Amino acid sequence: NILLECVYEINACVPYAGLPAGGADGAWELESSAVTAVLALLPEELQPGLPPPVLSPDDIKQAVAVLHCLQRVCSSPQLAAVVLSAPSALLRIWCCLGCGSDHVAAEAARLLLRLFAPAAARHGAAPWRLLRAAVPLGSEDAATTNSREDNTLAKTAKHVAFTPQQQQQRLDLLLQPLRAQPPPSHLTSMALLEVIAALAVDPGARTSEVSLQDTCLQAAASLGRLLFSLFSHPAGRVADGVAVLMRAIAGRGAAAAAPMREAALREGALLQHLQLAIFASGDKARLSQELVASWADEYAPALALLRRILPAGLVRYLNAPRAKPSAGLSSALPAAPLVPAVATVVRPAVASDAAPQAATALGAPAAAPLVFAATPALAPQLMPGSAGAGPAAAAAANAMNGQLLASQVDSGKPYLALPNGHAASNTLTELQPSAAAGNANTASLQPALMQPQHHQQQHPIIPLPPQPTASVVVPQVSAGLRGNWPALWSAAGRDHCHAGLIWNETTRRELWDALEREEAGLRAARTRVAKGAGGWPTWNWGEFSVTYPSLSGQLCIGGVYVRLLLEGGDASAVEKLANPKEFFTACYHTLLCCQEASDATGTDSSSTSGSNSSSITAPAAGKATQQLCVKAMAASYSAHAGVIGPCEGIPHILQLLDTTMQRSLRHGLLLLVHALIAPRAAGDMTAMTKHLPTAAIATSLPKVAASDDQQTADTLSQAGVPQLPVLAVPLPPPQLPRGQATASVGSTNSNMTSSSSPQWQVPTPAETIAICAAKANGYVLMDCGGMQLLVDFIAAAHECTERRAAAAGAGAGVAAAGAGHLITSISHAEAPKEWYFYPTGSSSSTPVTTSDKASSAPDATTADIPDSYQVGEERVPGPDGSGCAGPISKEAMKQLYSKGVITRYTRVWAAGMPAPVELWSVRELRWMLSTGLGLLGPFEAALVALQVLHQLAALQPAVDETGGVLQPLPRAHRGLADPACLPHVAQIMLTGEPALVSAAASLLLLVLAHNQSAVSRLYLSGVFLFGLAYCGSNLQEMAALFKAAHLVQAFRGPAELTAGLPLVQRSYLGPLLPESLLHMLDSYGPAVFAAALAGDHNTPEVIWTAGMRQRLIQAMLQHLGDFPHRLSQHCHAVYEYTPPPPLSWPELGDEIWCHRYYLANLCDEERFRGWPVVEHIQLLQALLGEWRAELARQPLAMSEAQACKTLGITPAGDGHVDEDEMRRAYRALARRYHPDKNPSPEAQATFLRVQKAYERLQAGAAGGQGPQPWRILLLLRAQVILYRRYSGLLAPYKYAGYPQLLEVLRQQQLQEPGQQQPAADGDAKACQAATASSGVHTTGSSAATVATASAVGAAIGNFLSGDRVQQVLASIELCWLTCAASAKNAEELMRTGGLALLATLLSRCAGILPFDTAPTAAEAVITTHTLRTVAGLAAVEGARREIEGHRQLLMDIIRCCALERAPAAVDAALVAICHMAASPQLQQLLLEAGALPYLVPLLFHYDVTLAADASARLQLPFSRLSSSSINEGPEGVPGGFRVLDSALMRPNMQEARSQHALLAAQALGRLAGELGSSVCACGPTHL
Repeated sequence: NILLECVYEINACVPYAGLPAGGADGAWELESSAVTAVLALLPEELQPGLPPPVLSPDDIKQAVAVLHCLQRVCSSPQLAAVVLSAPSALLRIWCCLGCGSDHVAAEAARLLLRLFAPAAARHGAAPWRLLRAAVPLGSEDAATTNSREDNTLAKTAKHVAFTPQQQQQRLDLLLQPLRAQPPPSHLTSMALLEVIAALAVDPGARTSEVSLQDTCLQAAASLGRLLFSLFSHPAGRVADGVAVLMRAIAGRGAAAAAPMREAALREGALLQHLQLAIFASGDKARLSQELVASWADEYAPALALLRRILPAGLVRYLNAPRAKPSAGLSSALPAAPLVPAVATVVRPAVASDAAPQAATALGAPAAAPLVFAATPALAPQLMPGSAGAGPAAAAAANAMNGQLLASQVDSGKPYLALPNGHAASNTLTELQPSAAAGNANTASLQPALMQPQHHQQQHPIIPLPPQPTASVVVPQVSAGLRGNWPALWSAAGRDHCHAGLIWNETTRRELWDALEREEAGLRAARTRVAKGAGGWPTWNWGEFSVTYPSLSGQLCIGGVYVRLLLEGGDASAVEKLANPKEFFTACYHTLLCCQEASDATGTDSSSTSGSNSSSITAPAAGKATQQLCVKAMAASYSAHAGVIGPCEGIPHILQLLDTTMQRSLRHGLLLLVHALIAPRAAGDMTAMTKHLPTAAIATSLPKVAASDDQQTADTLSQAGVPQLPVLAVPLPPPQLPRGQATASVGSTNSNMTSSSSPQWQVPTPAETIAICAAKANGYVLMDCGGMQLLVDFIAAAHECTERRAAAAGAGAGVAAAGAGHLITSISHAEAPKEWYFYPTGSSSSTPVTTSDKASSAPDATTADIPDSYQVGEERVPGPDGSGCAGPISKEAMKQLYSKGVITRYTRVWAAGMPAPVELWSVRELRWMLSTGLGLLGPFEAALVALQVLHQLAALQPAVDETGGVLQPLPRAHRGLADPACLPHVAQIMLTGEPALVSAAASLLLLVLAHNQSAVSRLYLSGVFLFGLAYCGSNLQEMAALFKAAHLVQAFRGPAELTAGLPLVQRSYLGPLLPESLLHMLDSYGPAVFAAALAGDHNTPEVIWTAGMRQRLIQAMLQHLGDFPHRLSQHCHAVYEYTPPPPLSWPELGDEIWCHRYYLANLCDEERFRGWPVVEHIQLLQALLGEWRAELARQPLAMSEAQACKTLGITPAGDGHVDEDEMRRAYRALARRYHPDKNPSPEAQATFLRVQKAYERLQAGAAGGQGPQPWRILLLLRAQVILYRRYSGLLAPYKYAGYPQLLEVLRQQQLQEPGQQQPAADGDAKACQAATASSGVHTTGSSAATVATASAVGAAIGNFLSGDRVQQVLASIELCWLTCAASAKNAEELMRTGGLALLATLLSRCAGILPFDTAPTAAEAVITTHTLRTVAGLAAVEGARREIEGHRQLLMDIIRCCALERAPAAVDAALVAICHMAASPQLQQLLLEAGALPYLVPLLFHYDVTLAADASARLQLPFSRLSSSSINEGPEGVPGGFRVLDSALMRPNMQEARSQHALLAAQALGRLAGELGSSVCACGPTHL
């Protein structure tokens, strides 16, 4: 009793925390015997080996007092060691645990806690941390961190208490009170849990052996439901202890956690902690997050439950790769507080009205999003952009705001449930850290998007960047977990609005309500059981799921929100689809599930799903769902064609495309067809490899150029049509090149394939697979009639009533003028009426014409049909005698259809149809009656169809890998060249839409490149006429088509028969375009031709102005008549070909086109001086040939009156015939007698007469005459320019035009003087041109002198009057230049009798030439060139012998030495005397003719004061001392030629007279025989 009193006294005097730090002498001392004595105070029944006794209240009180005393004693490690060393001390304590007394067992557990966790027990704190975060060094908490003595005590106590042989027994004894029924008190439960935690939970687990930890956790896990029942314990520390214990159990692996996971589902612990993990804050929330992660990780039932509760996009965050936290972030985690923070659960506020709910339902951010509280010390670290956020923390926060992940499992199975009810894998893949995991400055809490392999099955994921939200503390999860649970909890606290996930305040509120209702129901059931109402209830987790009403309006397919996928802010969202094939199939399945009756009834149908985890959640089906599905299919297939493979639903897609009455759906299906045939995944189709296993791809798709039509490009871009590359045609130069620079622009290759063969490129394997899939789709499309459907889309472009302005670039007013003429030529007061219909009660079964619309009689019900129909302000005629009503326009037909007058069964007919058919069988009319607004306009839809056809033909090339043409041609090429398709593709050019014109031309070029039979009759489609009528500037594709086809048309018969004809006759464009443009097209290529046709040029190579193109467009539109306008009412009408009449160009009336130049411009030395000339020999040959043809030209046999009679027109009173009337008459007769229209021989002969009559009227008055003098003059001047500039290049060739040249001189001299009229102005212009061609720049006074001389000559009747002088000037200059170029030419001139003619010409000119005549006078110029020619002839020995017989010629030459004002004539006369003096006979004749009196005075004209530079320019061509410089100049130019080629007028007469003195001296020397030997062998080349 005394000892017991001491125990009570110790308990009363010593605090519960234990003895003070030391006694009076600094340390406490305790005898082991004293401990033994105290233990002896315990009841005797509590002995090892005895059954648990039933203790009396006094025994219980005494045992509790003893245990309290031992607890205070054990607060000191030294005294606790004494207690442990006491015999049977621990055995008596274990006996107290199993005594059956709740109070005794609790105090025994607390005594063990004093030994196992001394620091926590002294302070009354729990021996655990709610968070698993590592405690930084130096910041250990005294309440949870043991000292060295404490650790030694704990290790010793655990080792003594739990020997290896007794671990399981002692642990069973420790847990036995928890298994008792009724359950122990709250204090006992808490004490027992704390002991278990001190053994197996950090930080107490640090002093426990591993085997003890494992055994302890296994024993705790065996409690199962009993342990989970403690979650609802009213004591908070009990619930916390259970939580940390369960976390420790889960951390030991799947085997240890398996019983706990199953129990967590049955007991509803997962439900409770999931709600806390998402909606709570602080340590409680983080602990719940770790518990949910430990229960659900790698546990299929729990993961399935999460997929039924959370949206699929949110659960997918578990697949995100995890990166190691940065050092800065981990070190910033705070230590657990002394007292656990109370979890604060924030319940979402209820919306005040429906507006915020609707906004959040559509994915918009909520007005007041739910904000989760975070630890203050950590929040600034994670807040992006905050002042306290470091780089690592900012990187972590930004990574949390990243995109979703679509990762792949190792086994090839997805982590999440597959659509269509596929089961999920039970095994998670080992999540690999990202590439940035090793970076210490990066904390990737959010995955980067990853693309799976194509062969693996994946759940479709489409991420978009989430909105920035408040910072969320991410808990530390055990590294053994396979899922990225921190990413899931982080994502659950932020708002998301992208294709993979819609998560906002509204969805969180809906989740809160669902979880709260479920937990409240389970809690109520257990409350009833606690009151004695039945057995313990378990949670029916297998059927629990959460629906989100706010997402019911979103179409979700395969976990992807389709509208956000297509219209979200991420342009690359479609490329991030993880399983595109499954997504495409799901979209197609949804499309098929939509009610087929929605088109007819106009109502939408909807199908709802109760679970958001289903593969297809389409509550908003019907029309909107159909359109979304089609758009999604197009987008996914375009990006993943190779993965998806060939589409099996093309027949149904085409059928729906044809039959749907929704414009928007039809356009969406058209875009889907575009994606199936031309997917973006196939790469650039402009140049695909020839190494493909299927076929080589050699062409490209036309592109909508923004510069041509920005609106079209924008519309197609918004609709999802990729901007495909333009056909590889070189861009034209900014202006037409000049001369030789032009020759390098294009090539003369006329092969059709030359303009459509880009360079080969090898596609990637993925592109190859996509190409093969697109090609397979193309064959199915052709089998199902898709090609004709696409052609109908093209034809429907004519329905567009708003024609856009033509593309600019063709000059200041060409585009506007062209557009204006387009409107003027086809505009009418009202739309043309092309359609007829048979109202109900009438019938027709035979073909109908405009005059006789039906041959069958109406039935008896015709009398009930009204006589007319009122449509707006228009009155439509009723049925006639045959039962046919109309004509009627499309708009009127549409109104009658809305009134019920016309039904889908009403028969209709239009011109070109064989017989009346039901309205609904006419696709054009059926589509016209469609409802709703379309995604595309008529132009855009036609462009998409053209792109599909182009790609279809490109996928089936007509050549193989070796370049050989396939026979037969591929199906696509044959089908597009068929008369059912080709005309409509060609007629699209009449829309005037730049993009359509380019696309149609590119398609025709591709299809007809190797189809010779079709291309030879391409002109019958009118494509050349349509192209020339186009007023835009994007002409490259059209030019490429013209280049390939204009020479192979069979309009004149087979191409072999026209091979030898000139270009203008071989080309179909010959009668329509000037020859210069044809030459540009044939020689320089399409690019230069396009630039020339769209530009404004007036050069020697091309004359084409804006006015000329305006007249061309007007002429073409007049020829086409109202056909373009009729197409708007009957899109499938086909142009009835009529040959166009040849066009005349007044701008070219005074021009001659020869070889490649306009001669008038070429000879215009003022505007085009020095214009480079190429192909000199060919040009000279062409000039000579044209000259011969002109001389042989005979007047046309048909007179103008006969031509008018043949054409059936009457000229005006003045005899003038209007050109428009002439063309109309020609068109009318051509329709009747053209060989393509009427193959009879009589019709062919008649058509030839019509052509000749039209040509005769076009020729005008000149057609009744022979050779035209102005044409001969241009031919002569062109030859003069050619020989003057390029004599060296022409020297090796003998000039072949001397007969014609001398004939011109002879004819001019044979004419009587009285036949010519004075024409002073004409003579002045002619002389100016002659002097300009000679290099002389005349002034106004000199021109007046020429005019005066010509007038005087005309007055005296000489042959130089009138226009005769022009040809004489050009002819004599050409004689001189040809002789100076080559000795062969001089000999040829002598053989043709040129000397006699020249002598006569010189005699006639010298006879009227005064000594003071002006050097630029016509007589003086002719005299100068004649003397130069004679000087050239005199250099030839044979010519000198012939000159001996022309004494008058010698006298005229000597006389010309006195022409003081004509220095060039004097130079020529002196050089001629020098050459003639080489012959002794001519020396004698010259002396007899009086040469000395003319030569000697010239010697005195030498000016010794002449300047040095002028003296240096003087020449001595016959000097024996410097023979090397006599004959050739410094640049290889003959020295004599330099003397003779001097200007007619000299600026320095002193220099000219000094030159005369030198030449006179040399002539005198030659006459004296001094210089004869050095020049005897001189020829004309030395001139």
